[in-house]
Amino acid sequence: MRHICASHLPATNFDREQIEELARKIHGDLVHKLRTSIDGHSIVSVVAKIGGRREALELKYGDVVCEIEGRNDFILYLSEMSTELADRFSIAVGLGHYFLHANQGERPGCIHIGQVERTLWEAAVFASELLMPAATMMQLWMDTNSDTTKDIARTLGLRGVTVAQRCKALGLKMRDC
Repeated sequence: MRHICASHLPATNFDREQIEELARKIHGDLVHKLRTSIDGHSIVSVVAKIGGRREALELKYGDVVCEIEGRNDFILYLSEMSTELADRFSIAVGLGHYFLHANQGERPGCIHIGQVERTLWEAAVFASELLMPAATMMQLWMDTNSDTTKDIARTLGLRGVTVAQRCKALGLKMRDC
């Protein structure tokens, strides 16, 4: 594997509320600008529309490397062994790094997810709110006739385990959370 992380980006040290608020703002801005919904089904096209691209790299399954060259110019390297469904949340985590740690490309650099715990946590919180906003999750939870997360996961285009973790974090009671 080639070494691509030459300069690492620092954590913001924002708390959960600050990160979720930023994710909601960016979610709204992107929906307005791109005229599309943002969920697991659309996340790949969202990345392309804001100047990003994804490439396969020899990484551990579930890992992602986010390399930011500048504004609207970034690459998300994903594991060659991964699946599209599994990649969707990883892509959103990469966007978390782009928006949180690189200030939308104003601060070029690189992050290998899994390398720095704090930056990973911040990006995962961002990704959760971007793809599964709390208000949307509450509405889907109330609307679903199922007591499992599979219907919500299918609606959002995400893996069940990803949705189950978000339900648990939001305190939504389902059999598989």
